[in-house]
Amino acid sequence: MAATPNLGLETLAEGQNQAEVIVNEDLQLLDAIVQLAVVDKDLTDPPSHSQGARYIVAGAGGAATGAWAGHELDVAASYDGTWLFFTPAPGWQAYVIDEATTYQYRPGSPPAWAASGEYTDSQALAAVQSILADTDDVAWDFSGGTFKAYTSRSLKVATEAGTTHAVVLEDNGVRTRCTHASGCELQIPTNATLALPIGFSALYVGVTGLLTLSHAGVTVNRPADTNETTRGAGGDLLLVKVATDEWDLRGDLDPV
Repeated sequence: MAATPNLGLETLAEGQNQAEVIVNEDLQLLDAIVQLAVVDKDLTDPPSHSQGARYIVAGAGGAATGAWAGHELDVAASYDGTWLFFTPAPGWQAYVIDEATTYQYRPGSPPAWAASGEYTDSQALAAVQSILADTDDVAWDFSGGTFKAYTSRSLKVATEAGTTHAVVLEDNGVRTRCTHASGCELQIPTNATLALPIGFSALYVGVTGLLTLSHAGVTVNRPADTNETTRGAGGDLLLVKVATDEWDLRGDLDPV
């Protein structure tokens, strides 16, 4: 006998005998699942029958018992002392009376009834995974439903060919090679000019010349009896921002 594709309602054939039986059964099915409002969604044991009462069977992996066994996440409707079960399709919605909340059925691994506007665990994992893509710097491991990040590259290297270099966010975690024969002046900005994060650290090397610092409005801490310049070509300077307008300077500093 033919049935509708979505709800499985039986259709009438020409000259159908006892057509009222089929029509009444179809009306009962529609009564059970149209304008779906369930009493509860957290029960695994069938409650006492109440004509027309509907429930979402709770539990997973065989947690439901009695007449509900094997019907986890199905809609159970009580009619004439028996239970009718309806397997939800993607997008089904049900108003849960005891919570005053609307839930939506979402397939997945595992499937679940989720409050409207919320993600299931599997959907949240997929959403985060689509955002946290692997890059040249970080590789993500999503196995086991957890997020783990692994650095996948060594220290980055950049080049500055000019005689001045303004310290910028892109220098963070980078070794910048200053290649001008006359050396390079490193210009440290105030926090008002450029709000670099606390903990910003950058390494600079004067490949063929000296490195010097230029700054106003910031404090630069360096070892005693040293100048703010390298002592010779090829020297390194490490700059670390430790407070709003305070920096630590270490490296091959020229002694006083």
